[in-house]
Amino acid sequence: MEYQVLRTLDNSHPNILHVYDYNTKFSCNVNGLDSKVAAVVTEYIESGDLFCYMNVYYKNGIQPLEDWVWMIARQLISALKELQHREIVHLDIKPHNLMMKSPEVIKLMDFGLSFCKSIHKP
Repeated sequence: MEYQVLRTLDNSHPNILHVYDYNTKFSCNVNGLDSKVAAVVTEYIESGDLFCYMNVYYKNGIQPLEDWVWMIARQLISALKELQHREIVHLDIKPHNLMMKSPEVIKLMDFGLSFCKSIHKP
C-alpha cells in the first residue's frame, strides 16, 4: 500500500522521497517461516534522519541556527501541502521520517500508515 501512495506522487516534489521501483517477488525464511519481503528502490540519502542529525548537534552542545530550523520547517510544510493537494494524509510525521538529503534539504518518507482518498475508496 505504501508504494501505491508514493506512485500517486510521481516523484514530483523535491521534499518527498523519490521511489523508483518496488518488488514483492522476494521471499525469505525467518525462523522456519517463509514470508514475502518487499524491496523498495529509492533515491540515495546520505545523511540519515532528522532525529539522528539533531542528536549529533545536541551531544556536542550545539544549538541549530534559527534560519536553518525555519528552512527545514518550510520544506516540511511544502511537502505537506503537496500531500494535501493529492488528498493524502501521512499519519506518521516525526523526526525519524524526515531524511536529510543534505544539511539543507529534507525528504519526507515512510508512508506505511498513510491514507490516500483515491486509493482507499469505500
